[in-house]
Amino acid sequence: MAERVTMQDIADHVGMSKFAVSKALSGKSGVKAETRERIIKAAIQLGYRFPPKAADGAEAGRRTDPAETGEGTRLPAGWAFGAPSASGHAGGPGAIGQPSGVGAWLAGGVPPSGSYGEASRPAVSGRPAGSAADVELGSQVIILVPNVRFQTRLSYYWGRIIEGVQEELEERGIGSILITEQGTTRFASLINPRGVMGLVGVGFISYPVLLEIRNLGIPTVLIDHEEPLVPTDVLSMNNFEWMRRVANYLIGLGHRRLQFVGNLTYSRSFYDRWFGFRAMMEEHGLSTDGQHDGLLTVRGHNRSEMTEALEPMLQELQREERLPTAFACANDSIAICIMTILARMGVSVPGDVSVAGFDDIEDAALSSPTLTTVHVHKHDMGRRAVEALLRRVQQPASPVEKVLLTGELVIRASTGAARDDG
Repeated sequence: MAERVTMQDIADHVGMSKFAVSKALSGKSGVKAETRERIIKAAIQLGYRFPPKAADGAEAGRRTDPAETGEGTRLPAGWAFGAPSASGHAGGPGAIGQPSGVGAWLAGGVPPSGSYGEASRPAVSGRPAGSAADVELGSQVIILVPNVRFQTRLSYYWGRIIEGVQEELEERGIGSILITEQGTTRFASLINPRGVMGLVGVGFISYPVLLEIRNLGIPTVLIDHEEPLVPTDVLSMNNFEWMRRVANYLIGLGHRRLQFVGNLTYSRSFYDRWFGFRAMMEEHGLSTDGQHDGLLTVRGHNRSEMTEALEPMLQELQREERLPTAFACANDSIAICIMTILARMGVSVPGDVSVAGFDDIEDAALSSPTLTTVHVHKHDMGRRAVEALLRRVQQPASPVEKVLLTGELVIRASTGAARDDG
């Protein structure tokens, strides 16, 4: 194969005509959705270099303003603006979302129960910012979140990130629109890409949607998610290193029977935190073979469900005298659930068992006992994502970057020295 991958190379790889490949990669009609996705996936796997999206009548790297060309995409007049739904559980301890497509309600006018949208931009044509009447997308930034139930501004974790994104955009005079990946309509049918400056994805964004965004040529930055087949700028917490430090701290207190708690398939951050935990255990010659499988796959849509799922497992460990002397939890909500159950079981924290979390949500400092955790600079993460996006807009051909932010170990009352038999 030639050093530079061509459309003919892709056509030969998928067994289709060069004409079909050209139509699929350029976003033209006449190609089935499944075929288009197959071609785009093959192009990415082969290393095809997608050409920069042309902007007629604009300088290189600058998007044409639809207000100047008359091609601006407008949201339907019936689309609702306003505060996010309060149905989402703050914190989202570890539910497995089922995203499938992007905000179908944007095209249909009325959002389904639990979904919401919010626009933020300077006034357009004399209307106040956030008017529900026909708002042009203009040169706005899309903030895309996967599951409205857990990733809203009410969330202790995701909410602070979203606020950081919105505040940085507002300070720079850039409008934003929040969209949830909550429906079946194809992303391309919802927007005019020429009217979008870029996109910030917060949390897990499904593979098909990322493929569509890539094919549309929209500059994109992902927060706390990475898709190997769709090279994209990524900004996240250094989850591996900081859970490694949590484990090292607990081992330094004399603990030798440690248990990680969190569903390893829930998110990339949970997966990386598990590997950080395991790496430090191995460095100290401690085996992870005895980890309770159920505690590595536990699910719950909120703290009530999470507590209900965790309680029988901890009771089982207590009956079998296999209760660890320290729990390293994938996030603070899980850690708070663990402490609640241990209190019911008559187990002292930290006298008998130490518990550590991750994220440093507000409740971590209010729990009893207060929770040892890792502080994540959530608000700053959102702001930094905007900086990364603007860099991508200005330098579309620059190498893809993955930026890992540091954190801080916050030691509180939930951890202490291991018991003599620990």
